[in-house]
Amino acid sequence: MAFRILSPVIAATVLVFGSAASASAQIGSEPLLGAGISFLDKNAGATGTGFAVDLAGKVKTFDKISLAVVGDVGLNFFDFETVTMVQAGVRVNFTTPNAKVKPFAQGLAGWAHFNASDCKGSHCQSNGFVLTPGGGLDYALSKKTNLRVQLDLPAVVFDVVAIDELDHDARFWFGISFRVGG
Repeated sequence: MAFRILSPVIAATVLVFGSAASASAQIGSEPLLGAGISFLDKNAGATGTGFAVDLAGKVKTFDKISLAVVGDVGLNFFDFETVTMVQAGVRVNFTTPNAKVKPFAQGLAGWAHFNASDCKGSHCQSNGFVLTPGGGLDYALSKKTNLRVQLDLPAVVFDVVAIDELDHDARFWFGISFRVGG
């Protein structure tokens, strides 16, 4: 049972992170890998702790901004349920006068999976579409390592027919990000 649930997550993760790394390699920039502790606050008022991992590969640089392809995976645990999100999208990195401060905004879309452990039957788990605007800040600790804070606002549709059952959540996470490769 666990393998049936995890195999699509693993496949999607490889695809999402592979795309970000491939895009970064095309312009000769090292991908940025972020990992940290996350807190997902559901619209019902419950907060689940977990982790978030993302990988961003720069695809285009302009004068004051750069664009990156980003892949994101998050897993949060509540008292009797788990929420998994696998997403990909675009990140806009902004240039600031202070080279240590690196703000960004992003838009992600992907897959969300809800699993309740305290019930029986087919209604105890659900898959849905998730759309997540968000942003954050990387603060340079060294040439390759940053301290990261990030806020995302995932909106999950678990029932396409009942679009009014949209879950508006908030995910805050903090951790580190660092350049990989090169």
